[in-house]
Amino acid sequence: MNLKPCPFCGGVAEATLVKGIKYKRPAVVCKTCGASCFLEENRVLSYHKPSRLWSNHEYVEFVFGDRLEKLWNRRA
Repeated sequence: MNLKPCPFCGGVAEATLVKGIKYKRPAVVCKTCGASCFLEENRVLSYHKPSRLWSNHEYVEFVFGDRLEKLWNRRA
């Protein structure tokens, strides 16, 4: 994924799963300041992933990469 720097602090952003009360949601999160943007609030994932060999980062990039990249990079 080719994510732009954070619009608030210029830090590095990463695609990941963000843990909620019952489910995890795909999101892009800035590693420096924690700014985030979620992909469709009503789209949630259970805690189970298709493979234990994938990290959260790899799983999110594979499944939601294009949509998360467009969402995070939509600014000029």
